[in-house]
Amino acid sequence: MATLKDIALRAGVTHSIVSRVLTGDPTLRVSPDTRSLIQKVADELDYVPNESARSLRKARPQAIAMAMHDITNPVFTQIFVGAQEEADARDHMLFVSEVSALASGNARLGKLIRGGAIDGVILLGLGTQQDATVREIVIANARLVCLQDEPNADYGVVRIADQAGTMIATRHLLDLGHSRIGMLATSSGAGFSQRRVAGWQQAMVDAGTPPPSWYEQAGSDIAAGETAVMRLMQREPGLTAIVVANVMSAIGALAGLHAIGKRVPEDVSVISLLDTPFAGHTNPALTTVDMPLAQLGREAVRLLLAEEQPAGRQIDITSPEPRLVIRSSTAPPSP
Repeated sequence: MATLKDIALRAGVTHSIVSRVLTGDPTLRVSPDTRSLIQKVADELDYVPNESARSLRKARPQAIAMAMHDITNPVFTQIFVGAQEEADARDHMLFVSEVSALASGNARLGKLIRGGAIDGVILLGLGTQQDATVREIVIANARLVCLQDEPNADYGVVRIADQAGTMIATRHLLDLGHSRIGMLATSSGAGFSQRRVAGWQQAMVDAGTPPPSWYEQAGSDIAAGETAVMRLMQREPGLTAIVVANVMSAIGALAGLHAIGKRVPEDVSVISLLDTPFAGHTNPALTTVDMPLAQLGREAVRLLLAEEQPAGRQIDITSPEPRLVIRSSTAPPSP
């Protein structure tokens, strides 16, 4: 017996759209062509609605999910807020889960995805094996959109302008008169981390100062930033400025520089990609490049719930553009 999932797969739309078309939902906005296609496929498959199941489904709100590493990270909170606003506007519930829990196969959300109760998943990964496991689970059962990933035929991708962001940060330091500018990168396996390093490298090359080894992997948390900046300064003690690829590790970098007796910005200027409300309350207040994180979440939901399947599609967010937020952690190099 044909199911709604069978119709959705053949018609190239979501399970929820098929359900709402076939039940005559008056609030659904789809093109006449899409309605006709769904009805045609249903007829071809001799679909017969299960009236008892239909009654239960009418009582269940449509739902999507977001999976990320460390849901307590304030950077991810901004993405979630944007996604939540867009999901609410589209009358969808939004669940959130740690990637580790979803990858384990024991999470309740994973069971909902396998059971067809979740229309799609947004994944904010870090290039780990757990991310690969989650992708496999979702692709087999629902739509998938990956944030900050590389283009892929099996899922949609939404990205911000990471390379442009670190270029802006590096040029700010160059304009202040710095030439020995280091970099703290994030997860080595993530494509967005590589793009951020590339932006720093390009700005340095454009200024005639290729930086062969002035960077260190720092992860995305405070502790990782603290230890990474100490390693970097031990290896490259002549650095007068540092671009940090993540605001959380930048806060750790401030602590690490203080621990080794370096004053910010008198001895070393620090600038971070990504901004948060508390970046203006560190000591010194952290200069950042603000990126459209909430818009990243919004566009991910729009792509996930679009009539067309998201697989193979890519959205690069160009508006709003990255914005330099100058505070107290950057200054000209000391004479």
